Amino acid sequence: MANKADNEPIRIWSAGCASGEETYSLAILFIEALGIEAFQQRVQIYGTDVDRDAILRSCEGCYADYKISLIPPAAQELWFERHVDLHYWRLDLRRSMHFQHHNLLQDPPLSCIDLLVCRNLLIYFTEEAQLQALVSFYLGLRENGFLWLGQAESLITSAQRSLFTPMNRRNKVFTKVPDANQSSPLLSCRLP
Repeated sequence: MANKADNEPIRIWSAGCASGEETYSLAILFIEALGIEAFQQRVQIYGTDVDRDAILRSCEGCYADYKISLIPPAAQELWFERHVDLHYWRLDLRRSMHFQHHNLLQDPPLSCIDLLVCRNLLIYFTEEAQLQALVSFYLGLRENGFLWLGQAESLITSAQRSLFTPMNRRNKVFTKVPDANQSSPLLSCRLP
């Protein structure tokens, strides 16, 4: 993201976001990196999941004490509004958050994504479904976008590695293989 202009939008996709904890954690990271004003002006975070009930919970941005217990109390006061024993993500910050039902294996990908986070979801997919999701991710990411996978996930097949190359192996951050759409038979029939 460091190579983006100061006024350029940043689009983040949290795929398989469940009830949104990771998606809101991404928001905190970007607020701390950019400041609240720049975050509100530049960042759009999209959380998607196949579970409609989880998406409804994500939209509420409401968490019990135990769900945010690892966040220091001072930070809890910054990011959440407390109502009895529940914590609601601040409404003014929630405007940058968008949650929607999305099936990675059936729906078209979100587009122009700078950072795509899909942590610990692909391990539940068959190899064929993993590849299908990765093709979707490839198509949704900008040319200089990043894919961040979970610690238990790897790109092990040659077909998977034809799409993404490791940028940081330890943290499972990958970038798109340049011109994979020219060399990969996986993409040749999918691109216009």
